[in-house]
Amino acid sequence: MVTRKTLLILLALAAVLFVAACVAVFFLYRAVVPTAPKAGEKVVVAQAKYIKGNASFFYPAQWHENDIPASPGMISVQVVDTEDSIVFVASSAEKLNDPKMSGTLVREESITVGGIFGKERRWENMESQTVVFRADDVRFERKYYRFEMFGTLSRKVKMESEWENILRSVQFEKGSEEGITATPQE
Repeated sequence: MVTRKTLLILLALAAVLFVAACVAVFFLYRAVVPTAPKAGEKVVVAQAKYIKGNASFFYPAQWHENDIPASPGMISVQVVDTEDSIVFVASSAEKLNDPKMSGTLVREESITVGGIFGKERRWENMESQTVVFRADDVRFERKYYRFEMFGTLSRKVKMESEWENILRSVQFEKGSEEGITATPQE
């Protein structure tokens, strides 16, 4: 027959083993399942840097870059997020041109890109469910630069975030060295 003292010892031992098992499962779960970054915590994201035609900017390294041949000192590049079907285009020209966009103009304001004033506009087309962001009328070294982003309305929030990140990273320099580099950015 089991005494009351032995029963209490067995129950205490069972409780300790149960708590130890729960703690072990908790730590195993944290080791296996990745955790989301906490508010204010820095996330290291791989960035690629495009440099050409006196201009440079960073974009997400997983995006595919298509450098289109252009006259010396000019840029014409397309950077594509194939996962979310977002296209970013940077180009320059000797004359300012303003191609017409289909859809409704939902935003037009002055903007500073790489320390140079320009104009930002956004169009939305409900029929085709597309959105276009454009920053242009940016003039550096007798060239006009245009930055555009195309995508679907369902990806508008991600587009806005990437748009702001790319435009914030734009820099203009005389005689910059051309090339593309990928580096982690904090």
